[in-house]
Amino acid sequence: MQQHYRSPLDFSDENIARAENLLERLYISLHQSTEAPSSQTSSDLLLRKMEDSLADDFNSAKALGDLLSSIRGCFRDNKSDDWAALKPAFGLLNKVFGICLEEPKIFLSENKSRKLKRWNVTEEFTSQIEARMKDRETARSQKDFK
Repeated sequence: MQQHYRSPLDFSDENIARAENLLERLYISLHQSTEAPSSQTSSDLLLRKMEDSLADDFNSAKALGDLLSSIRGCFRDNKSDDWAALKPAFGLLNKVFGICLEEPKIFLSENKSRKLKRWNVTEEFTSQIEARMKDRETARSQKDFK
Protein backbone atom coordinates (compact mmCIF):
# COMPACT_ATOMS: atom_id res chain seq x y z
CA MET A 1 0.00 0.00 0.00
CA GLN A 2 2.92 2.33 0.48
CA GLN A 3 3.88 2.02 -3.15
CA HIS A 4 1.99 2.73 -6.32
CA TYR A 5 0.31 -0.39 -7.68
CA ARG A 6 2.50 -0.32 -10.78
CA SER A 7 5.73 -0.36 -8.75
CA PRO A 8 7.42 -3.66 -7.90
CA LEU A 9 7.02 -4.88 -4.32
CA ASP A 10 10.04 -5.50 -2.11
CA PHE A 11 9.39 -8.33 0.36
CA SER A 12 12.50 -7.85 2.50
CA ASP A 13 12.39 -8.61 6.22
CA GLU A 14 12.86 -4.91 6.93
CA ASN A 15 9.87 -3.90 4.78
CA ILE A 16 7.67 -6.58 6.30
CA ALA A 17 8.58 -5.37 9.81
CA ARG A 18 7.90 -1.78 8.71
CA ALA A 19 4.47 -2.79 7.36
CA GLU A 20 3.68 -4.63 10.60
CA ASN A 21 4.59 -1.54 12.64
CA LEU A 22 2.50 0.65 10.34
CA LEU A 23 -0.52 -1.62 10.76
CA GLU A 24 -0.08 -1.51 14.53
CA ARG A 25 0.09 2.30 14.44
CA LEU A 26 -3.08 2.39 12.32
CA TYR A 27 -4.89 0.19 14.85
CA ILE A 28 -3.69 2.33 17.76
CA SER A 29 -4.98 5.38 15.90
CA LEU A 30 -8.27 3.66 15.09
CA HIS A 31 -8.65 2.82 18.78
CA GLN A 32 -7.96 6.44 19.74
CA SER A 33 -10.47 7.72 17.17
CA THR A 34 -13.23 5.35 18.29
CA GLU A 35 -12.64 6.22 21.95
CA ALA A 36 -12.77 9.96 21.25
CA PRO A 37 -16.15 11.62 21.74
CA SER A 38 -17.85 12.80 18.59
CA SER A 39 -17.02 16.36 17.70
CA GLN A 40 -17.96 19.12 15.32
CA THR A 41 -14.46 19.21 13.83
CA SER A 42 -14.69 18.79 10.08
CA SER A 43 -12.97 15.77 8.64
CA ASP A 44 -14.06 16.57 5.08
CA LEU A 45 -10.65 17.92 4.07
CA LEU A 46 -8.75 14.73 4.92
CA LEU A 47 -11.41 12.53 3.37
CA ARG A 48 -11.44 14.64 0.20
CA LYS A 49 -7.63 14.54 -0.05
CA MET A 50 -7.64 10.75 0.31
CA GLU A 51 -10.41 10.35 -2.26
CA ASP A 52 -8.58 12.65 -4.70
CA SER A 53 -5.41 10.60 -4.29
CA LEU A 54 -7.28 7.39 -4.98
CA ALA A 55 -9.03 8.93 -8.00
CA ASP A 56 -5.61 9.89 -9.39
CA ASP A 57 -4.63 6.49 -10.81
CA PHE A 58 -5.35 4.79 -7.46
CA ASN A 59 -2.45 6.48 -5.70
CA SER A 60 -2.75 4.46 -2.49
CA ALA A 61 0.66 5.61 -1.23
CA LYS A 62 -0.44 9.26 -1.30
CA ALA A 63 -3.82 8.47 0.29
CA LEU A 64 -2.12 6.56 3.08
CA GLY A 65 0.42 9.37 3.43
CA ASP A 66 -2.39 11.89 3.88
CA LEU A 67 -3.89 9.75 6.64
CA LEU A 68 -0.53 9.18 8.34
CA SER A 69 0.21 12.89 8.28
CA SER A 70 -3.06 13.55 10.11
CA ILE A 71 -2.30 10.75 12.55
CA ARG A 72 1.11 12.28 13.34
CA GLY A 73 -0.65 15.55 14.13
CA CYS A 74 -3.09 13.73 16.40
CA PHE A 75 -0.28 12.06 18.34
CA ARG A 76 1.57 15.38 18.59
CA ASP A 77 -1.39 17.49 19.74
CA ASN A 78 -3.49 14.73 21.37
CA LYS A 79 -6.82 16.56 21.03
CA SER A 80 -9.96 14.45 21.15
CA ASP A 81 -11.55 16.52 18.36
CA ASP A 82 -8.65 15.66 16.04
CA TRP A 83 -8.90 11.96 16.88
CA ALA A 84 -12.66 11.96 16.29
CA ALA A 85 -12.14 13.65 12.91
CA LEU A 86 -10.22 10.56 11.72
CA LYS A 87 -13.28 8.29 11.90
CA PRO A 88 -14.47 8.89 8.30
CA ALA A 89 -10.94 8.39 6.97
CA PHE A 90 -10.76 5.01 8.69
CA GLY A 91 -14.14 4.21 7.14
CA LEU A 92 -12.65 4.88 3.71
CA LEU A 93 -9.55 2.85 4.60
CA ASN A 94 -11.76 -0.09 5.59
CA LYS A 95 -13.98 0.20 2.53
CA VAL A 96 -11.28 0.61 -0.11
CA PHE A 97 -8.37 -1.41 1.28
CA GLY A 98 -10.10 -3.83 3.61
CA ILE A 99 -7.70 -3.18 6.48
CA CYS A 100 -8.33 -2.25 10.10
CA LEU A 101 -11.51 -4.32 10.06
CA GLU A 102 -10.84 -6.03 13.39
CA GLU A 103 -11.73 -4.58 16.76
CA PRO A 104 -8.64 -2.51 17.69
CA LYS A 105 -8.30 -3.88 21.25
CA ILE A 106 -8.41 -7.46 19.98
CA PHE A 107 -5.92 -6.83 17.18
CA LEU A 108 -3.47 -5.00 19.45
CA SER A 109 -3.64 -7.72 22.09
CA GLU A 110 -3.08 -10.50 19.53
CA ASN A 111 -0.31 -8.52 17.85
CA LYS A 112 1.47 -8.06 21.17
CA SER A 113 1.21 -11.80 21.84
CA ARG A 114 2.64 -12.60 18.40
CA LYS A 115 5.59 -10.25 18.96
CA LEU A 116 6.32 -11.65 22.42
CA LYS A 117 6.24 -15.19 21.06
CA ARG A 118 8.57 -14.21 18.20
CA TRP A 119 11.00 -12.66 20.69
CA ASN A 120 10.67 -15.59 23.14
CA VAL A 121 9.52 -13.27 25.93
CA THR A 122 6.74 -14.04 28.38
CA GLU A 123 3.91 -11.73 29.36
CA GLU A 124 5.02 -12.05 32.98
CA PHE A 125 8.50 -10.80 32.12
CA THR A 126 7.12 -7.77 30.25
CA SER A 127 4.84 -7.00 33.21
CA GLN A 128 7.87 -7.03 35.52
CA ILE A 129 9.79 -4.70 33.23
CA GLU A 130 6.82 -2.33 32.93
CA ALA A 131 6.43 -2.28 36.74
CA ARG A 132 10.11 -1.44 37.15
CA MET A 133 9.85 1.33 34.55
CA LYS A 134 6.84 2.76 36.37
CA ASP A 135 8.72 2.64 39.69
CA ARG A 136 11.68 4.38 38.08
CA GLU A 137 9.46 7.10 36.61
CA THR A 138 7.80 7.64 40.00
CA ALA A 139 11.21 7.91 41.67
CA ARG A 140 12.39 10.38 39.02
CA SER A 141 9.30 12.55 39.47
CA GLN A 142 9.98 12.61 43.22
CA LYS A 143 13.68 13.31 42.58
CA ASP A 144 14.58 10.14 44.45
CA PHE A 145 17.95 9.36 42.83
CA LYS A 146 19.37 6.43 44.78
